Amino acid sequence: MRRRIVLQSRLAGQDTSGQRLLVWTDYLAGLAMATAKTVTGATPGTTTLLQCPAHGWREGQLVRLDGITGAPGLPCTFGVLAPSVNAFSVRLNTAGMPLTLATSTATPVSGVPVEIEPMTGRELLADQSINAELTHRLTLRHHVLLIDPIKVATLRAMHVHGAVTRIFNLSPAVNMESMNRWVTVLASEGLTQG
Repeated sequence: MRRRIVLQSRLAGQDTSGQRLLVWTDYLAGLAMATAKTVTGATPGTTTLLQCPAHGWREGQLVRLDGITGAPGLPCTFGVLAPSVNAFSVRLNTAGMPLTLATSTATPVSGVPVEIEPMTGRELLADQSINAELTHRLTLRHHVLLIDPIKVATLRAMHVHGAVTRIFNLSPAVNMESMNRWVTVLASEGLTQG
């Protein structure tokens, strides 16, 4: 399993006019890989630019942001976009939001090991009779947070590879052969943002 994902769950909330917000936060993101770095500044926009002196991260590195007030859904994990020596950006739309930094940190995380496979033609025909959107199969190691198949169906998976972020909407999980070793989840990619 050479790919890494972050499983995210939707936060319940409404904006000031009563519309439901589409905000996600981490459900299962893996382990912290190093100590947290201090975020010293944030520039709002369609992608948020964060000042973090000597962070040393590469493009696509999974980073958990914490302590930025005014940004919805934090703490949450993002993929690093366009890193420079003292700054990096993440795909977090904060345009028009006042961001406040008190004790803001960014911590690199490992992500959850996964095998992502596109479904074959025969599988697509069989599964599309039930759900026409399914396109991929995700195989993960068994984890206590993945026991409830209905809860897994409410999650989304985020896979970051370089500057590309792939979003998968998940279906209920299946404990393969009931042995508590592997969990298989059928997913659809790119149809919605979750």
